[in-house]
This record gives sequence, C-alpha cells and structure tokens, in this order.
Amino acid sequence: MKSKQKIKRKRVKARHQKPSHFGGGLKPFPAWGKLVAILGMTFASGLFLLVSVSAYFADYAGVTLGFNIPTYYFTVDYNSNGGSAVASEDVKVGESITEPTPPTRTGYDFASWHQQADLADTAWQFATNKMPRQNLTLHAKWTAKTYDITYNLDGGTGTGGNPTTYTYDIGVASFAPATGKTGHTFVGWEDENGNPVTSISKTEMGNKTLYARWTPNEYDITYELDGGDNDNSNPAKYTYDIGVSSFAPATGKVGHVFTRWEDENGKPVTSILKTETGNKTLYARWAPTYEITYVLDSGTNPQDNPTQYAYGTGVASFKPATKANNKFLGWYDHPTAGTKITEIPATATGTQTLYARWVAGYTVTFRNFDGTATVLDPVVVESGDSLTIPDAPVKANEYFLGWAEGPNQAPRPSTSGVVTPTSTLYTPSQTSGVATLNVPDQSYLGYKEKSEHELTNITSDTTLYAVYYKGLKATGLADSAKPKAQDFIWNNAIWRVVNMVERNTANTRLVVKVSALTAEEVINQLGFTLEDGADVPYKEATQENDLRVHFQSQDGATDTDEETYFFNGPSDDGYSRSRLKTIIDAYYNQLADQSAVQAVTLNTPTLTQYLTVDGTNGFIGTGSTYNNWRWPQDSTDSNRYRHYRDARFETTVGGTPQAFALSYGDIHGVLAVPTAPGNNNVRLLNFSGTNWNSLWLRSAGSIYWNAGYVNEGNLYYSGGVNQPLSVRPALYLSID
Repeated sequence: MKSKQKIKRKRVKARHQKPSHFGGGLKPFPAWGKLVAILGMTFASGLFLLVSVSAYFADYAGVTLGFNIPTYYFTVDYNSNGGSAVASEDVKVGESITEPTPPTRTGYDFASWHQQADLADTAWQFATNKMPRQNLTLHAKWTAKTYDITYNLDGGTGTGGNPTTYTYDIGVASFAPATGKTGHTFVGWEDENGNPVTSISKTEMGNKTLYARWTPNEYDITYELDGGDNDNSNPAKYTYDIGVSSFAPATGKVGHVFTRWEDENGKPVTSILKTETGNKTLYARWAPTYEITYVLDSGTNPQDNPTQYAYGTGVASFKPATKANNKFLGWYDHPTAGTKITEIPATATGTQTLYARWVAGYTVTFRNFDGTATVLDPVVVESGDSLTIPDAPVKANEYFLGWAEGPNQAPRPSTSGVVTPTSTLYTPSQTSGVATLNVPDQSYLGYKEKSEHELTNITSDTTLYAVYYKGLKATGLADSAKPKAQDFIWNNAIWRVVNMVERNTANTRLVVKVSALTAEEVINQLGFTLEDGADVPYKEATQENDLRVHFQSQDGATDTDEETYFFNGPSDDGYSRSRLKTIIDAYYNQLADQSAVQAVTLNTPTLTQYLTVDGTNGFIGTGSTYNNWRWPQDSTDSNRYRHYRDARFETTVGGTPQAFALSYGDIHGVLAVPTAPGNNNVRLLNFSGTNWNSLWLRSAGSIYWNAGYVNEGNLYYSGGVNQPLSVRPALYLSID
C-alpha cells in the first residue's frame, strides 16, 4: 500500500519586534529551510513554535519567527504468513500502534509481530515502539502445536521408544511395536475405533491414544510314547491363555498299564495352565500289569470289578458279589481262612486271587410302585437280622411317602367309594417335603401305617415298593378312569382334582381338600378359642383335633333367625356371613403358598335369585317371608330341584382369589351328577378313610332351615344349618 501523507498547512508568520528593520511591515521569512538546517531539529508535527532568529541571521535582529509544524500519517500493513488476514491501518507519525487481534492458523499458535521478513529481529513492542515517518509492514511469527500420544499396552510393558508427543506439520512417520506381554505376539496399534494406526500425518491434530493389539502364542506339544499309542483326543498344540485342561492316557503297550504323563524333569503333567509358555514334551510312563482272579462259589461278580491291576496304582476298593439267599461277607485271600481283602496296595506285585465268602441270608429288594423296576440296590441280611429302611430316590415334583409291602396296592375306591387298608406302609424317618402331613391324610391312602422305620427279624426274602405322591406341578390332566390318579400334594395337604377338563383358562382345575379341616389348621387365624361340646357352633370334640361346623350366622346361637339359611331376608345370600365361610377363610389365609390360586366369582344367590328359576317362582309356603319358603315336596311338581339344576350358581374363574365351599352348581357342572339330589354317588367326593367323610355345600337345601351337603359321596339337601358337619375347602388352581 502506498503511504498516504496528510499535511495540515498552517500560516507561518514572523512578528517584527523592530519594525524599522522591515520598513514597518511584516515580511515573509525567506530562510526557513536554512533555519531548520541550522537548528538541526526534528519537530513534532502539529506544534506551534516561536523561534528567535536574531542569533542566526544578522539581518533579522530582534525578530521572532512563529510557525506550525505539519501533521504526517503513514500506513501499517500486516503479513500473516499463512494465517487469517489482518486489516491495514493509518497511524500518526510518532504515536503507538494499536495491537490488532491475533490472526489464526490451523495447527499453529500465534507468537509475535516482526519488522523483518525473516523474523530474526526482536518482536515489535506495541506498548513502546512508535510509528516512524514511513510506511511499515509487520510479519507474523507462528509456533506449531504439539499434541500428546498415550499408549494403552493391554498387559505389555514397553512402547519401543515411541514418541509421547507429535507436532503439527511434522506428525510421526512410524511406530515401533509394543513389547513385554507374556505369551503374546504384538499385532499392531489401533485407535479407539479399532482402526489400524501406523503413522500420524502432518495434517492431523489432537491428542491420540494408541491401543496395542496382541495375539496369543501357540506352542507345540510332543509326546514320547515309549512303545505305546497316543489317544487321538490329545492335542498337538496349545494356546496361551487357554492351555489344556486334561490329557487322555496313552494305550497299547503290551503287558503294561499307563500310569501318567511326565515332563523332562519327571514331574507329573495332568494339564497345561493358561499362563504357561513354550513348547512341551510329555513322556508316557507305564507300569507292568497283573491278573486278578475271582473265585465266586456260585455267586455273581459285578462287571465293574477290575480283572487287572498295575504296580504303582493298585485297586482302591472292590464291589461286593451277590448270591441268592446269601449275605456277602467279603473278599478273602484264602478259600476258608486267610485275610479279608478290601484293596490292592500300590506297591503290590504279582497275580492276585480273591475268594468270595458267604453266609446264608435273605434279600431285601427295593422296587418301584408297580414292581417293574429296581430303584435301589438289593440288600442281603442274615436270618433274624434287622434292616433300617432307606428313603427312596428323589423324584422331581413328587413326594416319597414310604414303602408298601405289595405292588399296586394304593387303594382305589370301589363303586361305593369305600377304601379298605390292604397294605402296611413303612414311612420314612422324615417324609421329604411333607413332614407335617397328618395321619388322616395318609390313612386316606389306604395303608396301615407302621411307625417303625426298619424291618426286624428278617426270615425270608422281602420286596418293598416305593410309594410317591405327585406334587402340584406333576399333576397334569386328570384321568377319569382312575379317579384317585389326580390326587396331589400342595401346601402340605392332599388335594383332589374334581373336574375332568380345563375350566375357563388353560390348566385351571377345580380341586377339593381330601382331609376335612382340623382345628389345628385354622386356629391361628380365627382370633378366638374353639370350645368343646356338641352345641358349640364351631367344634364338636369327639377327638382333640376335630372340627365340625354349624352352618349359621356368625352373630351368636340365641337368635332364632340363625336357624335359617337366608339369615337376613331375601337380599341375603346365606353364605357370606356364615361360620362355614369364616372357617374356610381362616384356612386360606394361613396357606404358605397361594401363587397357584386363581381368582373366582362364587355366584352365591340371594333368596330372591334362588327362588326365581327360569322366570318362575318355584317355592311354596304359608307366607312371603324368608323363613317360610320351601321347595315343592311332590315328585311330580315341575319346579322341584330347579334350584339344584340352575347353572347361574356355579363358581366361575375371575374375581377374587379365595377358597370356598362347593355349590350344587359346581357339582352338577363339573361332575355331571344326576339332575336331582339325594343318594347320588359322586365318587370323587367320597372321602372314606379320612377323618370325616362329609362336607358342607354353600347351597340352600329343600326348606328354609336346611343347606346342601355331601356324605360318603352322596348328595343331600336336608342338612339342618345348626347341625355340625366337616368342612373341605375348594379352590381353582393353575396346574402344570
């Protein structure tokens, strides 16, 4: 840029102090240039001077010269040397230059401004340097940026002398490999995205992290077999960080048995650790073998007793032989005398002969329920000896209840439903998972229980048959041909599936508790004490734990209305406030596991609903109040039994999880009983052999003081609500 000179011209005048010398007037001073030269001064622009010139020019004695010095501006240019542009500026001569905002340049930091293009001079100081009387160019000086390099060695120990920083416009030409990771070979450097890194270019910027990548080393395994053959499964190589977990034995050396693998120092080798390195040589070690002969005396030797042994190994133990009606006493080294042999020590050599020794005895065999398979090894005992009875093997989702004396002797109900105990059941010392099952439950199974847990004075061969009961998750679909086949154990009680098909939702079954509720099963939830006596509403004490309930209101025993089914009139359902429901709720609330219980709606009718069947009022009586109603007693009346047949009162799935008393609708709907109640055998509701073979229904009976009930599988509709009957809760359960 060309310099720009701005001159402010001022009038210069001399004042004549002695006008006589100038003829009385002001005259121009002709010697300005000469005066400046004489003074040898540089004047700051814009100043007004009064100069006495008489000392320099005789002709102007007594004359003072007054004049203005002109103001000058020059241009400052900036050479950014590759950086961003900086605007030029006009600056007054002799003043400071305002420092501009530093330029920017990719990969560099700005350092300073210089007058010399080669930047060899001292940096321009804006605070002290002044604008000269000429144009000025300042040149930018830069410093290249430096960035860090970090190395992630992934278990290595050295970076190979690689740089820890790099500079922009220089970069890094190459990297040396990492070193020091045991059992691995360096593969290369990578960035955080897994991309290979071999250099850093001149134009790259930013800190860098390089990740060492390795591959585990592979080493050779050599086998020295000493006349034998190697197993094909033994590997020829191994890899660091994997190793070898085990080696198969060598085979094939005649007259010898393989003992172990060793290394070159004689140390046993059973594996190669993950952390080992280097090629390996394994040496097969052998020992001579010797024959074992068994003299059985008509007995049978187990197949897994060895026929050979090796020096250095021996035999740790022998299995017993078996012989009908004989007890095995052991293996001996002589037919009639000698020493009992239980092992062959590792230091033994030579052929060995073992003699089976016997004493007459009897065999106890343990078989499955139908006798088709052995479930435990048989035991032979001497005549008159005793045998502690073991537990049977554990079976998933089933409970071992004991050993029966005969096969297939779990009772099945006859046509009448009566169960007669036929076989003794030897119960285990602790019944697995169901130790709290009460005696009536197991009596129901039809067994004569034996409290002893051993066989005594054995004088003949004996076979015991394992008796299991299914758990909830083993029940599956019911088998209508074998009514008892769908009994199962849940919450330490036996339950029975009473419907043959799924109800409402998949795998949902209606079930009833096999044993009637006892006082012990409900007392902790009732909040009051049960009392003995035939007239007490809750308990009749023919036995200590009996529980039989009057189907009445909870309000007391003196109110006459409590002798009726519908306690509070046509809007009452007869069940919700009953002692029957109180007992069932108390039992349900103490169940440890309620997870399989399904929500239900009981559909329990009020009197108004109950008496209106198919739109017809089916009851007759002397008045319209609830304690006068009754159903027709004439067998020809078409209204008879309509309340029993009404499907509206069947329990349905969906509502509230709970236990409940069965209704006529439940029995008719799921068990397909006849269309009229009264001495109709329902085999699945026959609980002969249990504590009480009866149960209250929640349905109204034939007249206002009666309710429905079942006894020995027969249906009735004339149970007085103030009479005591047992309680069996029902549930809808989800069964796998």
